[in-house]
Amino acid sequence: MMIMSRLILITFFFVGVIFLAGCSTSGGRAPIFDRTVNIKNPITIAEKNREKNKIKKKQEEEVKDSNQDWRPDTYVVKKGDTLTEIALDHGLSYRELAKWNNIPNPNIISVGMILKLSPDEIKVTKDPKKNNVKLVKEKSQDSANKRGGHSNYISWIWPTTGQLAYEFGSGENTKGIGILGESRQPVVASAPGIVVYSGSGIRAYGNMIIIKHNSRYLSVYAKNSVIMVQEGQSVAQGQKISEIGELDDRNYQLHFEIRRLGKPVNPVEFLPELSSMNYINIAAPIFRSSATRMLNVLHAAGVLMISKDKGFSING
Repeated sequence: MMIMSRLILITFFFVGVIFLAGCSTSGGRAPIFDRTVNIKNPITIAEKNREKNKIKKKQEEEVKDSNQDWRPDTYVVKKGDTLTEIALDHGLSYRELAKWNNIPNPNIISVGMILKLSPDEIKVTKDPKKNNVKLVKEKSQDSANKRGGHSNYISWIWPTTGQLAYEFGSGENTKGIGILGESRQPVVASAPGIVVYSGSGIRAYGNMIIIKHNSRYLSVYAKNSVIMVQEGQSVAQGQKISEIGELDDRNYQLHFEIRRLGKPVNPVEFLPELSSMNYINIAAPIFRSSATRMLNVLHAAGVLMISKDKGFSING
């Protein structure tokens, strides 16, 4: 009978661990979605082929849309605007905007100011009658070229590992995704590029990094605790750029965005699927935490005895 009761208790223990790992949340924490970063287990050859086809399709879309640029030539500054926000919303660097518009201090812009969103280009023209050369400022007819030329497809990686706190189009910031993490957890560059912003100029984003990957794509890493890169610095894919920030006493979270021509797109549709081993690594801390809570419950109920010498023992 004693053996049977112990088996029942052990069974309930493991069932409880699995239940808590999948369902439990503590008060005040951000909601955790069931589908952790769209993981499939395991990744088969067929799934790898689908991933390749997905990349090929995106490349074709990239070529098709290469000349379609929604951005206007100018922007009128509104109340509450900052040069950083205007640049981000149009897929540009705030330093570029400042240079193109002869703004000596990027922190000072006035309401009603008309900003050029592309540089004037210098073209050489020749007067056949007078046989002399003139330098004339003209606007480029190709909106993509005037902002840096056509771009190639980017192969992205996850900036950090963890469960989704909120999805694209939901949560506090609908322009990206939230990824839960741990204290001092590293954040890496999702793709190679140049850091065009590093600071805290937009209140809702906290300590933020913006990386420009080409003429069309930016990535945003917000709510960091520590920033490890500077503006103008080139970064490699996978290079550590920051550490996840703390939202409250027990909640660490990264806000991540991908912007195409300034417009937010769903990062999950661009990021790769993770392998089963990645899933295990992500899930391990959750199972450890849940197991600890279950052990504490059994110990408090007098069912489980814990000692340094004998370890765990069940009262029976």
